[in-house]
Amino acid sequence: MDDHSEQSHDVKRVTLPSGRTVEVVQLDLHVCLECSSDLVHPVQSEESGPESWSVLLRCPNCDTYRRGVFSQQAVEALDEELDRGAGVLTRDYKSTVRANMAQEIDRFVAALDADAILPEDF
Repeated sequence: MDDHSEQSHDVKRVTLPSGRTVEVVQLDLHVCLECSSDLVHPVQSEESGPESWSVLLRCPNCDTYRRGVFSQQAVEALDEELDRGAGVLTRDYKSTVRANMAQEIDRFVAALDADAILPEDF
């Protein structure tokens, strides 16, 4: 596997009971480790423990699959990113539908103005 130094992630410092401090790196599951696409989505998931999930992820950009066991927090972050992406798609879809309807209305009005619509058209 390639070096993924450009992988999007969060780094948190955690102090252990022993007093030792460690850095915990949490990868953004929606970002592909191979091509850095931010379109990764879950294909299959199941509980793997009380606070973890086994998830099969797929990148539609490079068709890479990755299976891993991830924390509840990481899976919830992925779910939030999927919800955000669904919202973007919904807004874009609605905008496209409105634009298409406006064009259809303009064409229909132009046809009416040109007397290009006949009774047999209906």
